[in-house]
Amino acid sequence: MAQAQPHFLTSEPDAVYREKARHYLTSHQLADFRRCPVLYYRKKMRLIADEDRPAYRLGRAAHTLILEGIDRFEAGYATGGPINPSTGQPYGPRTKAYAEWAASLGKEVLTDDEAALIAQMNTGVGGNTLASDILAEGLPE
Repeated sequence: MAQAQPHFLTSEPDAVYREKARHYLTSHQLADFRRCPVLYYRKKMRLIADEDRPAYRLGRAAHTLILEGIDRFEAGYATGGPINPSTGQPYGPRTKAYAEWAASLGKEVLTDDEAALIAQMNTGVGGNTLASDILAEGLPE
């Protein structure tokens, strides 16, 4: 049975959260400030571009699977790819065929290796007694 969300919690899509981060302090911004206040200021004023690195994409995907569940993960991420008819093997992620396939999906695409790593992370968290107990009592972030 699904647990009801307490009235004092707000649920919002990731895109809304990211937009609000422009105006409010996030944990990543606080880490930048602790590391170097000038760096924080320059990023906040958009003098330094905030890059979306592959590690961030992988982290978002792991976060989604581990904390929000398989349904949200499958709704937001795709794995696999098109098969090359002449070889019977999947096209590589750097090929035109793969890029066109990924663009047609409307969601973020993970390589098979990335998906396997995220599945292992999920299994690891699920196999940790303390983590399982903590996550069993809460609501997805």
